[in-house]
Amino acid sequence: RLELRDIFQHNTVQRQSELIRKSKKANYSSIPTAKDKEHYRLSSAQKRLYLLQQFDPDSVTYNMPGVIPAPGGSSKPQVEEAFKALIARHESFRTSFDVVDEQPVQRIHPAVPFSVEEYRIEGEELPTIREGFVRPFDLSQAPLLRVGYVEVSDGEDLLLVDMHHIISDGRSQAILEEEFYQLVAGQDLTPLRLQYKDYSEWQNSAEQQSRMKGQELYWLDLFTGELPVLALPTDSPRPAMQGFEGAVVRFTLSSEEAEVIRGICKEHGLTLYMSLLSVFTILLSKLSGQEDIVVGSPIAARRHADLDGVVGMFVNTLAIRSDVSGSKRFSAYLQELKEVTLEAYEHQEYQFEDLVERVVKERDTSRNPLFDVMFNLVEGSSAESAYPLGEESVHVQGVSKFDLSLTAQDLGSSLQLSLEYSTGLFRPETIDRFVVYFRQLLKELPGNFERSINDLNILKLKQGHTTSPL
Repeated sequence: RLELRDIFQHNTVQRQSELIRKSKKANYSSIPTAKDKEHYRLSSAQKRLYLLQQFDPDSVTYNMPGVIPAPGGSSKPQVEEAFKALIARHESFRTSFDVVDEQPVQRIHPAVPFSVEEYRIEGEELPTIREGFVRPFDLSQAPLLRVGYVEVSDGEDLLLVDMHHIISDGRSQAILEEEFYQLVAGQDLTPLRLQYKDYSEWQNSAEQQSRMKGQELYWLDLFTGELPVLALPTDSPRPAMQGFEGAVVRFTLSSEEAEVIRGICKEHGLTLYMSLLSVFTILLSKLSGQEDIVVGSPIAARRHADLDGVVGMFVNTLAIRSDVSGSKRFSAYLQELKEVTLEAYEHQEYQFEDLVERVVKERDTSRNPLFDVMFNLVEGSSAESAYPLGEESVHVQGVSKFDLSLTAQDLGSSLQLSLEYSTGLFRPETIDRFVVYFRQLLKELPGNFERSINDLNILKLKQGHTTSPL
């Protein structure tokens, strides 16, 4: 078993092969199948989503909508049969949620009613249809999946797919799409050995809980003492109860700006994720005037090989805590952030929900626990948003679970960024200004990696001038 840190320290195939030969072998332990029961325990991630949905049962905040092209020559009956086969194949699509003895549980149904919705539209009607298609799910009723077949009179037919996050994640969406096209093409699917309930029972087992003790100690030590609260300059007072109304703006880094990010990677041995995160955390420090910065980051959490083809909610959240002291040289901060990130990834299986339960003493209903800002990096064109964000610099209304969420997408030749924000806290022009500050930081970096963070400006200043960005 090699850790991510080993790959950085042995960064050639030859050195890695030598490491493998010298390393002790570890026994591979498969996830066992669960016994048949009337109901099963929830995973840690499911528990949190179930609780959040109970706060607002009519919310679509945790829906996972998407759009995929309808297979050429397909019809609604063919699509329906393929999805019925997928529902029979994956228990997550036949799962509902209930409360037994005051504890939420999941029930697996042998069969569930399902039909594909049908729409016939003109191309310009698609945004309206998409908006109406995304509706609240009743977690007590399976399937927590809906599909719509859209015949577009002046374009290609499309499929609308919506699932609740409690039964799905990004990898699950990809599995659903891949297997759907295989079924429509008449291909056979490899039988599944495991289902999601097997994972949730395994995760809750005493043996697995014991394995997590070492990881728990790491996270508890990281968040010992007073927890930092990020104080970004908002345009409106923070409401007593957190709202999820939001918007998103997209921008693409120029070739020069992207080269700065990639140059940091090459010169300092960082991943693209670490390089972008370093710039983002410095921006947050400059905006807030704080040096103890915590940023949340989603992680697939499917390190066990048995879980690769299973549909369900596996995503965990890492709370990346970094010390952005202004007196530090930028190069030194990069190495510190690299270590912090590697440590977080090595302890990624400890559930964020468990960490919150252990370290958050009083819940602030106006904020998320531990952090209010997220960062994520996705790779390749397949990761593009199913709901187009529109033109660059256009603010598209939607939802925002956090104050700010920066998502970067590596398209190979370019880096595309999306900044999602709470419209209850920020005006669009403020977010546009944050984007300008981000770009200005990138201009400050070439040739200045040995400068202190204090000396990096987020404003384009005239010589001899200093001023506050706020």
